[in-house]
Amino acid sequence: NYSGTISWMEGFGIPGFLLAPAIILEIILPIFIIIGYKTQLAATLLSVFCIITGVIFHLDINDQMQTIQLLKNFGLAGGFLFIAINGTKEWSVETKKKYVRL
Repeated sequence: NYSGTISWMEGFGIPGFLLAPAIILEIILPIFIIIGYKTQLAATLLSVFCIITGVIFHLDINDQMQTIQLLKNFGLAGGFLFIAINGTKEWSVETKKKYVRL
């Protein structure tokens, strides 16, 4: 429901044209994390995205469901920060493989 989501975002004062970049961001950056390409940058951007969207859309502390969604976003942000700090180690596409000659 693309048009409904745009209306919902505009109800919070966020311009509707930002929905398309948000969708692209939410598709591309997790793929980067999965394959291990620019993982720290992708995880940092997703962490910031989760915090910002949580604060903008779910800051109604009086509504229990919104509080749960806010805490979910903060939990995701923490997980992304963990990935950003520790990296992917040897599972990354960017890791140079060491081959042993026998």
